[in-house]
Amino acid sequence: MLKGIGASQGYGIGKAVIINDMNTDYSNIEYSNEENEKARLKNAVESFTAETNKLAEQLKKSAGEKEAEILEGHIVMLRDPFMISQMEENISAGAVAEKAVDTVCQMFIDMFSAAADELTRQRASDVKDIRDSLLQKLLGVKTVDISTVPAGSVLVAGDLTPSMTGKIKKTVKIDRTLSELFAGILLYGVICETVGIFFVKNKIYYTIGAWYGILLAVFMAWHMWRSLDRGLDLGEAGAPKYFARANSIRYFVVAAAYIILAILDFGSPVAAFFTILSLKAAAYLQPLTHKCFKKLFGWEDVFPPGIPDEEVVNKTDAS
Repeated sequence: MLKGIGASQGYGIGKAVIINDMNTDYSNIEYSNEENEKARLKNAVESFTAETNKLAEQLKKSAGEKEAEILEGHIVMLRDPFMISQMEENISAGAVAEKAVDTVCQMFIDMFSAAADELTRQRASDVKDIRDSLLQKLLGVKTVDISTVPAGSVLVAGDLTPSMTGKIKKTVKIDRTLSELFAGILLYGVICETVGIFFVKNKIYYTIGAWYGILLAVFMAWHMWRSLDRGLDLGEAGAPKYFARANSIRYFVVAAAYIILAILDFGSPVAAFFTILSLKAAAYLQPLTHKCFKKLFGWEDVFPPGIPDEEVVNKTDAS
């Protein structure tokens, strides 16, 4: 049984697609001459730059400017004259292009990994991504196109690098689930407000409190979606801390808003409490709202029925 670390709470159901690490062993590569090795390095860098630029542009359209900045940062990093010059110096000293790339990138990985700042340490993963991509191009290793993985699949990998996540075809956006949650929140909130209003004397006071709680539940759902969307790009090291911080901020904001309501007393705190729970109710109502949205908008399920238990995809084998 495979065991891993989840970046967020919850579960996913789908075909398990295991992405094995590609083989970048270059021990059998022989040094030709300095000019040829430098030409091989130049071609690999140009190919990597062109491919990453294209991927970044696609990501801007599908996920926004901020998501593409990570890939654009790879290009800026590789264009650093110091990094390239160090690789060329290694080649001049008799190293093959693969060895030069591996040695220099490992130097940067070790340097970033030893940094005290967490954001700087995350740059080590970016350099590793650059190194693996350059080695793949130098060795002529054919990699699998993750965009061809069927929708609804569960990706299992030692590390999902930015270049890999950028290729994931986002055929079904998380916005769909968020819309279904909003619908469930409103449905439960309206029921609470409609039923409760018959048992109170000050109906306006109760209604204000009820809708105040509904708005807080909507905020919590939106903030969870936003945190999940951003946190998954931070990797194994940064995601758990980011989610913990986001959860703390979310609960602090809701608690503060609820205390303000109770102190100023412009609405019913009891009604607000019950409608805040509409977020949890919406999670249970999601199968119902999903079916309704499917009929209304013609949405298809994220994953097909009767899928196999597991599929293994080796990054060195596109078949």
